[in-house]
Amino acid sequence: ETEKALSNYTRLLRQGLHPSGPSHTRPDIITYNSVLHACTKGKLWRQGLVVLRDMRRSGVRPDHVTSSIGMLLLHETPRDDIVAKLYQEALDTGEINPWVGKSKQLLDLHGMNEQVARTSVLMGIEDAIRRQRRRMSIIPGKGLHSLSGQPVLMPSVLALLQDELKLHVRHGKDNTGSVVVPLGQVRRRKDLKDLCSAKSPASKEM
Repeated sequence: ETEKALSNYTRLLRQGLHPSGPSHTRPDIITYNSVLHACTKGKLWRQGLVVLRDMRRSGVRPDHVTSSIGMLLLHETPRDDIVAKLYQEALDTGEINPWVGKSKQLLDLHGMNEQVARTSVLMGIEDAIRRQRRRMSIIPGKGLHSLSGQPVLMPSVLALLQDELKLHVRHGKDNTGSVVVPLGQVRRRKDLKDLCSAKSPASKEM
């Protein structure tokens, strides 16, 4: 199925159906989603990145299916720098929106693996500082939907915040699956801001 979808996509391009061509010759959202789904199913993340790049260049607007597939593609990508680049592009195009509410103070990590969640937290801290927020909250989840019923992301998120970044955090009062991060401590420490930037793969070139 994967090889067939990619073969058909390549054949369409050879026949003149091209992302940069006139609108009537471009692949539509159904075509892109089908090929992207095949790439994630076959764990062909490099090919998936090419297709995703073609879709963005063509101007085809992503839908909720694209967003779900895009998250799966991020999960299959082994390189942190590529994950960060894709993540930022997905934020810019609206394919992914981890912030809850217009205030952008609550970061929801549900549906992410550890690699993507780490990128989301680091980039979220940088974004919150730029927006001059006093604090931000992170929801790693309580493990209700995990196979073991135990929190999957909470340990890794706490290790990142407390052990690596040396931040003082607390659990949210209303939601035991959330963590509150006061951002004043980040702004007061230049070394910590530099550390966040250095640890965030978004600061590195692909």
